[in-house]
Amino acid sequence: MEISREAFARIKEALKTKPRGMNINEISKEIGINRLTVAKYLEMLVLTGQVDVKKFGPSKVYYLSHRLPISAMLSLSSDFIVILDKNLRLVYANDRFFEKSGIKREDILYKSIETHKLPIDFKPSIIPYVKDALEGKESIIEACYNNEKVRYFEVKFIPMVFDDGEKGVTIFMENITERKKAEETLKESEERFHATFEQAAVGMAHLDAEGRFIRLNQKYCDILGYTHEEIAGKTFLSLTYPDDVQISEKHFNELKSGKINSYSFEKRYIKKDGSPVWANATVSAVRKPDGSIKYVIAVVEDISARKHAEEELKKARDELDRRVKERTLELEVANKALISEIGQRVRSDEPLRVGEDKYRSIVENVPDGVWEIDKDEVFVYASPRILDILGYSPEEVIGKSPYDFMPKASRNKVRREVRKMLEKEDGFKLVECDLLHKDGRKIRVEISIRPIFDSNVGGGERKGKD
Repeated sequence: MEISREAFARIKEALKTKPRGMNINEISKEIGINRLTVAKYLEMLVLTGQVDVKKFGPSKVYYLSHRLPISAMLSLSSDFIVILDKNLRLVYANDRFFEKSGIKREDILYKSIETHKLPIDFKPSIIPYVKDALEGKESIIEACYNNEKVRYFEVKFIPMVFDDGEKGVTIFMENITERKKAEETLKESEERFHATFEQAAVGMAHLDAEGRFIRLNQKYCDILGYTHEEIAGKTFLSLTYPDDVQISEKHFNELKSGKINSYSFEKRYIKKDGSPVWANATVSAVRKPDGSIKYVIAVVEDISARKHAEEELKKARDELDRRVKERTLELEVANKALISEIGQRVRSDEPLRVGEDKYRSIVENVPDGVWEIDKDEVFVYASPRILDILGYSPEEVIGKSPYDFMPKASRNKVRREVRKMLEKEDGFKLVECDLLHKDGRKIRVEISIRPIFDSNVGGGERKGKD
């Protein structure tokens, strides 16, 4: 049947003229619509509360309702509302339903949701719950409706009875899509938090305003050697090393009073086996709107290894300082002894030094040149006079052989005499020979050769003159 809003209006207008009511025949005659069609429209007007009906034996009298029409109330609702009869036919749906679903009234009105493929296909199917409601069982479910876009509804099934005594079902569908999204987001957030909390590499715990453990992760338990059950209900102070209780309590009271909102410091806890464990504790407050503590977040990092390393380093430094002091003292003693010994040697060697200075002065001031060679026949000393004789300074000849400044004939002659005297370890010899001047000239000289034997020099001394 095609729904005509004009027909509804004509029926209600006819009833307005007859406050005492009209039967179906009278209404049909008044508005010129066949009796069966009028009966259907009246049924819908009664169902929606716009028309009341009274029975007088087999006859029914209809008149306008003075109550607020149910349809008006239902139309004000933000929920989707449909009413089904005992045959699962949809006999009513509010305007909100048609506006948001995009379904036309004529497509579903007076059609069974079981035998017709209506565009309200929920998952899970609502048919079993409708049938339960027809048996008087009220229920509520969450269902998904996919019509180009997925939406979620909370669906309530309310048993009802029509005016004629037939059973029906009112279905309220509340759109909870946004709520479901929020719940899903919250669930994902909680799952991320739970994973972060439980898998963190540091100990994490929630405490109440009195410092009692509400929740803690496995890492926290591992640091202290307790199980969750053993720590639950304990206070953090009961697990704190005695020497650190006072400072820990001071910080927590400042947090609790609102003087500070977080703090971090190094402290010791007591493990289950009684041994201390060093940790860096970072504590912050989550507050209620009035500023009081809602709960406290504690993050604990085990720093025992670092503390042990610091202690070992301190011991090593102390040991190094001790050794340095001991060594410094030893050096001071040795230095004093050395200074004393040097003083004694200076005093004992003074006559020798004076003699050496006097000898050097004599040698360097004689008109002849004087030089000394070692056992390898290399100059180790040459007097300043050598510059006048050969044109070389003493520094230029030191480390060289005297044979480097002789022609070959003179060289062989002098070498033989020197070696003879070294073999005898005694003697004195005057030898004439030629020397080569720096400018290339030959200079005839007479040299006297005398070997000197002591613990320092294994060669001989040569003295030469022009």
